Amino acid sequence: MKWQPVKRSNLFILATLIVLVVVASVYLFRSLHMELKPGGNATLQFGFYDLMLDQKEIYDSRMKTAGNRIMSNITSPDDKKFVLKGDFTQSRQVGNRLYFTYTPIYFMPAEHSRMLGGNVDLLVNSEFWMRQYTLDGVQLVMMQNGMIYLYPLEDK
Repeated sequence: MKWQPVKRSNLFILATLIVLVVVASVYLFRSLHMELKPGGNATLQFGFYDLMLDQKEIYDSRMKTAGNRIMSNITSPDDKKFVLKGDFTQSRQVGNRLYFTYTPIYFMPAEHSRMLGGNVDLLVNSEFWMRQYTLDGVQLVMMQNGMIYLYPLEDK
């Protein structure tokens, strides 16, 4: 078998294509790689409502990002004894979903905190994801349970 020499123009075209593929791969990897922005703070209120029992639970939440963690401090305006402190720690990233584990640091449950207690049990015993969206220049983070946050976390 006789090898045919490659023309210089074909070699140049092949080298250009390889460089373009490498540059496109690096750009795609960087655009999919999300990071937690340090120093973000948020104070927000959230709640749960049980239609069957006609009960609601309202909570005040303060969150702060540090490294690959989101530190949370949750209190209840209805019960001053209730406190939940914990960390959301980023465990991995698949595509544009960030996966987290939740570790409670301090939990003083209240008499009427059953819905939040159920969500804490779910978060502690499973890995869950958050996904970042940008709508009209506003960055949002949606959790797999349907909660939506402005991101980066900022006090308004």
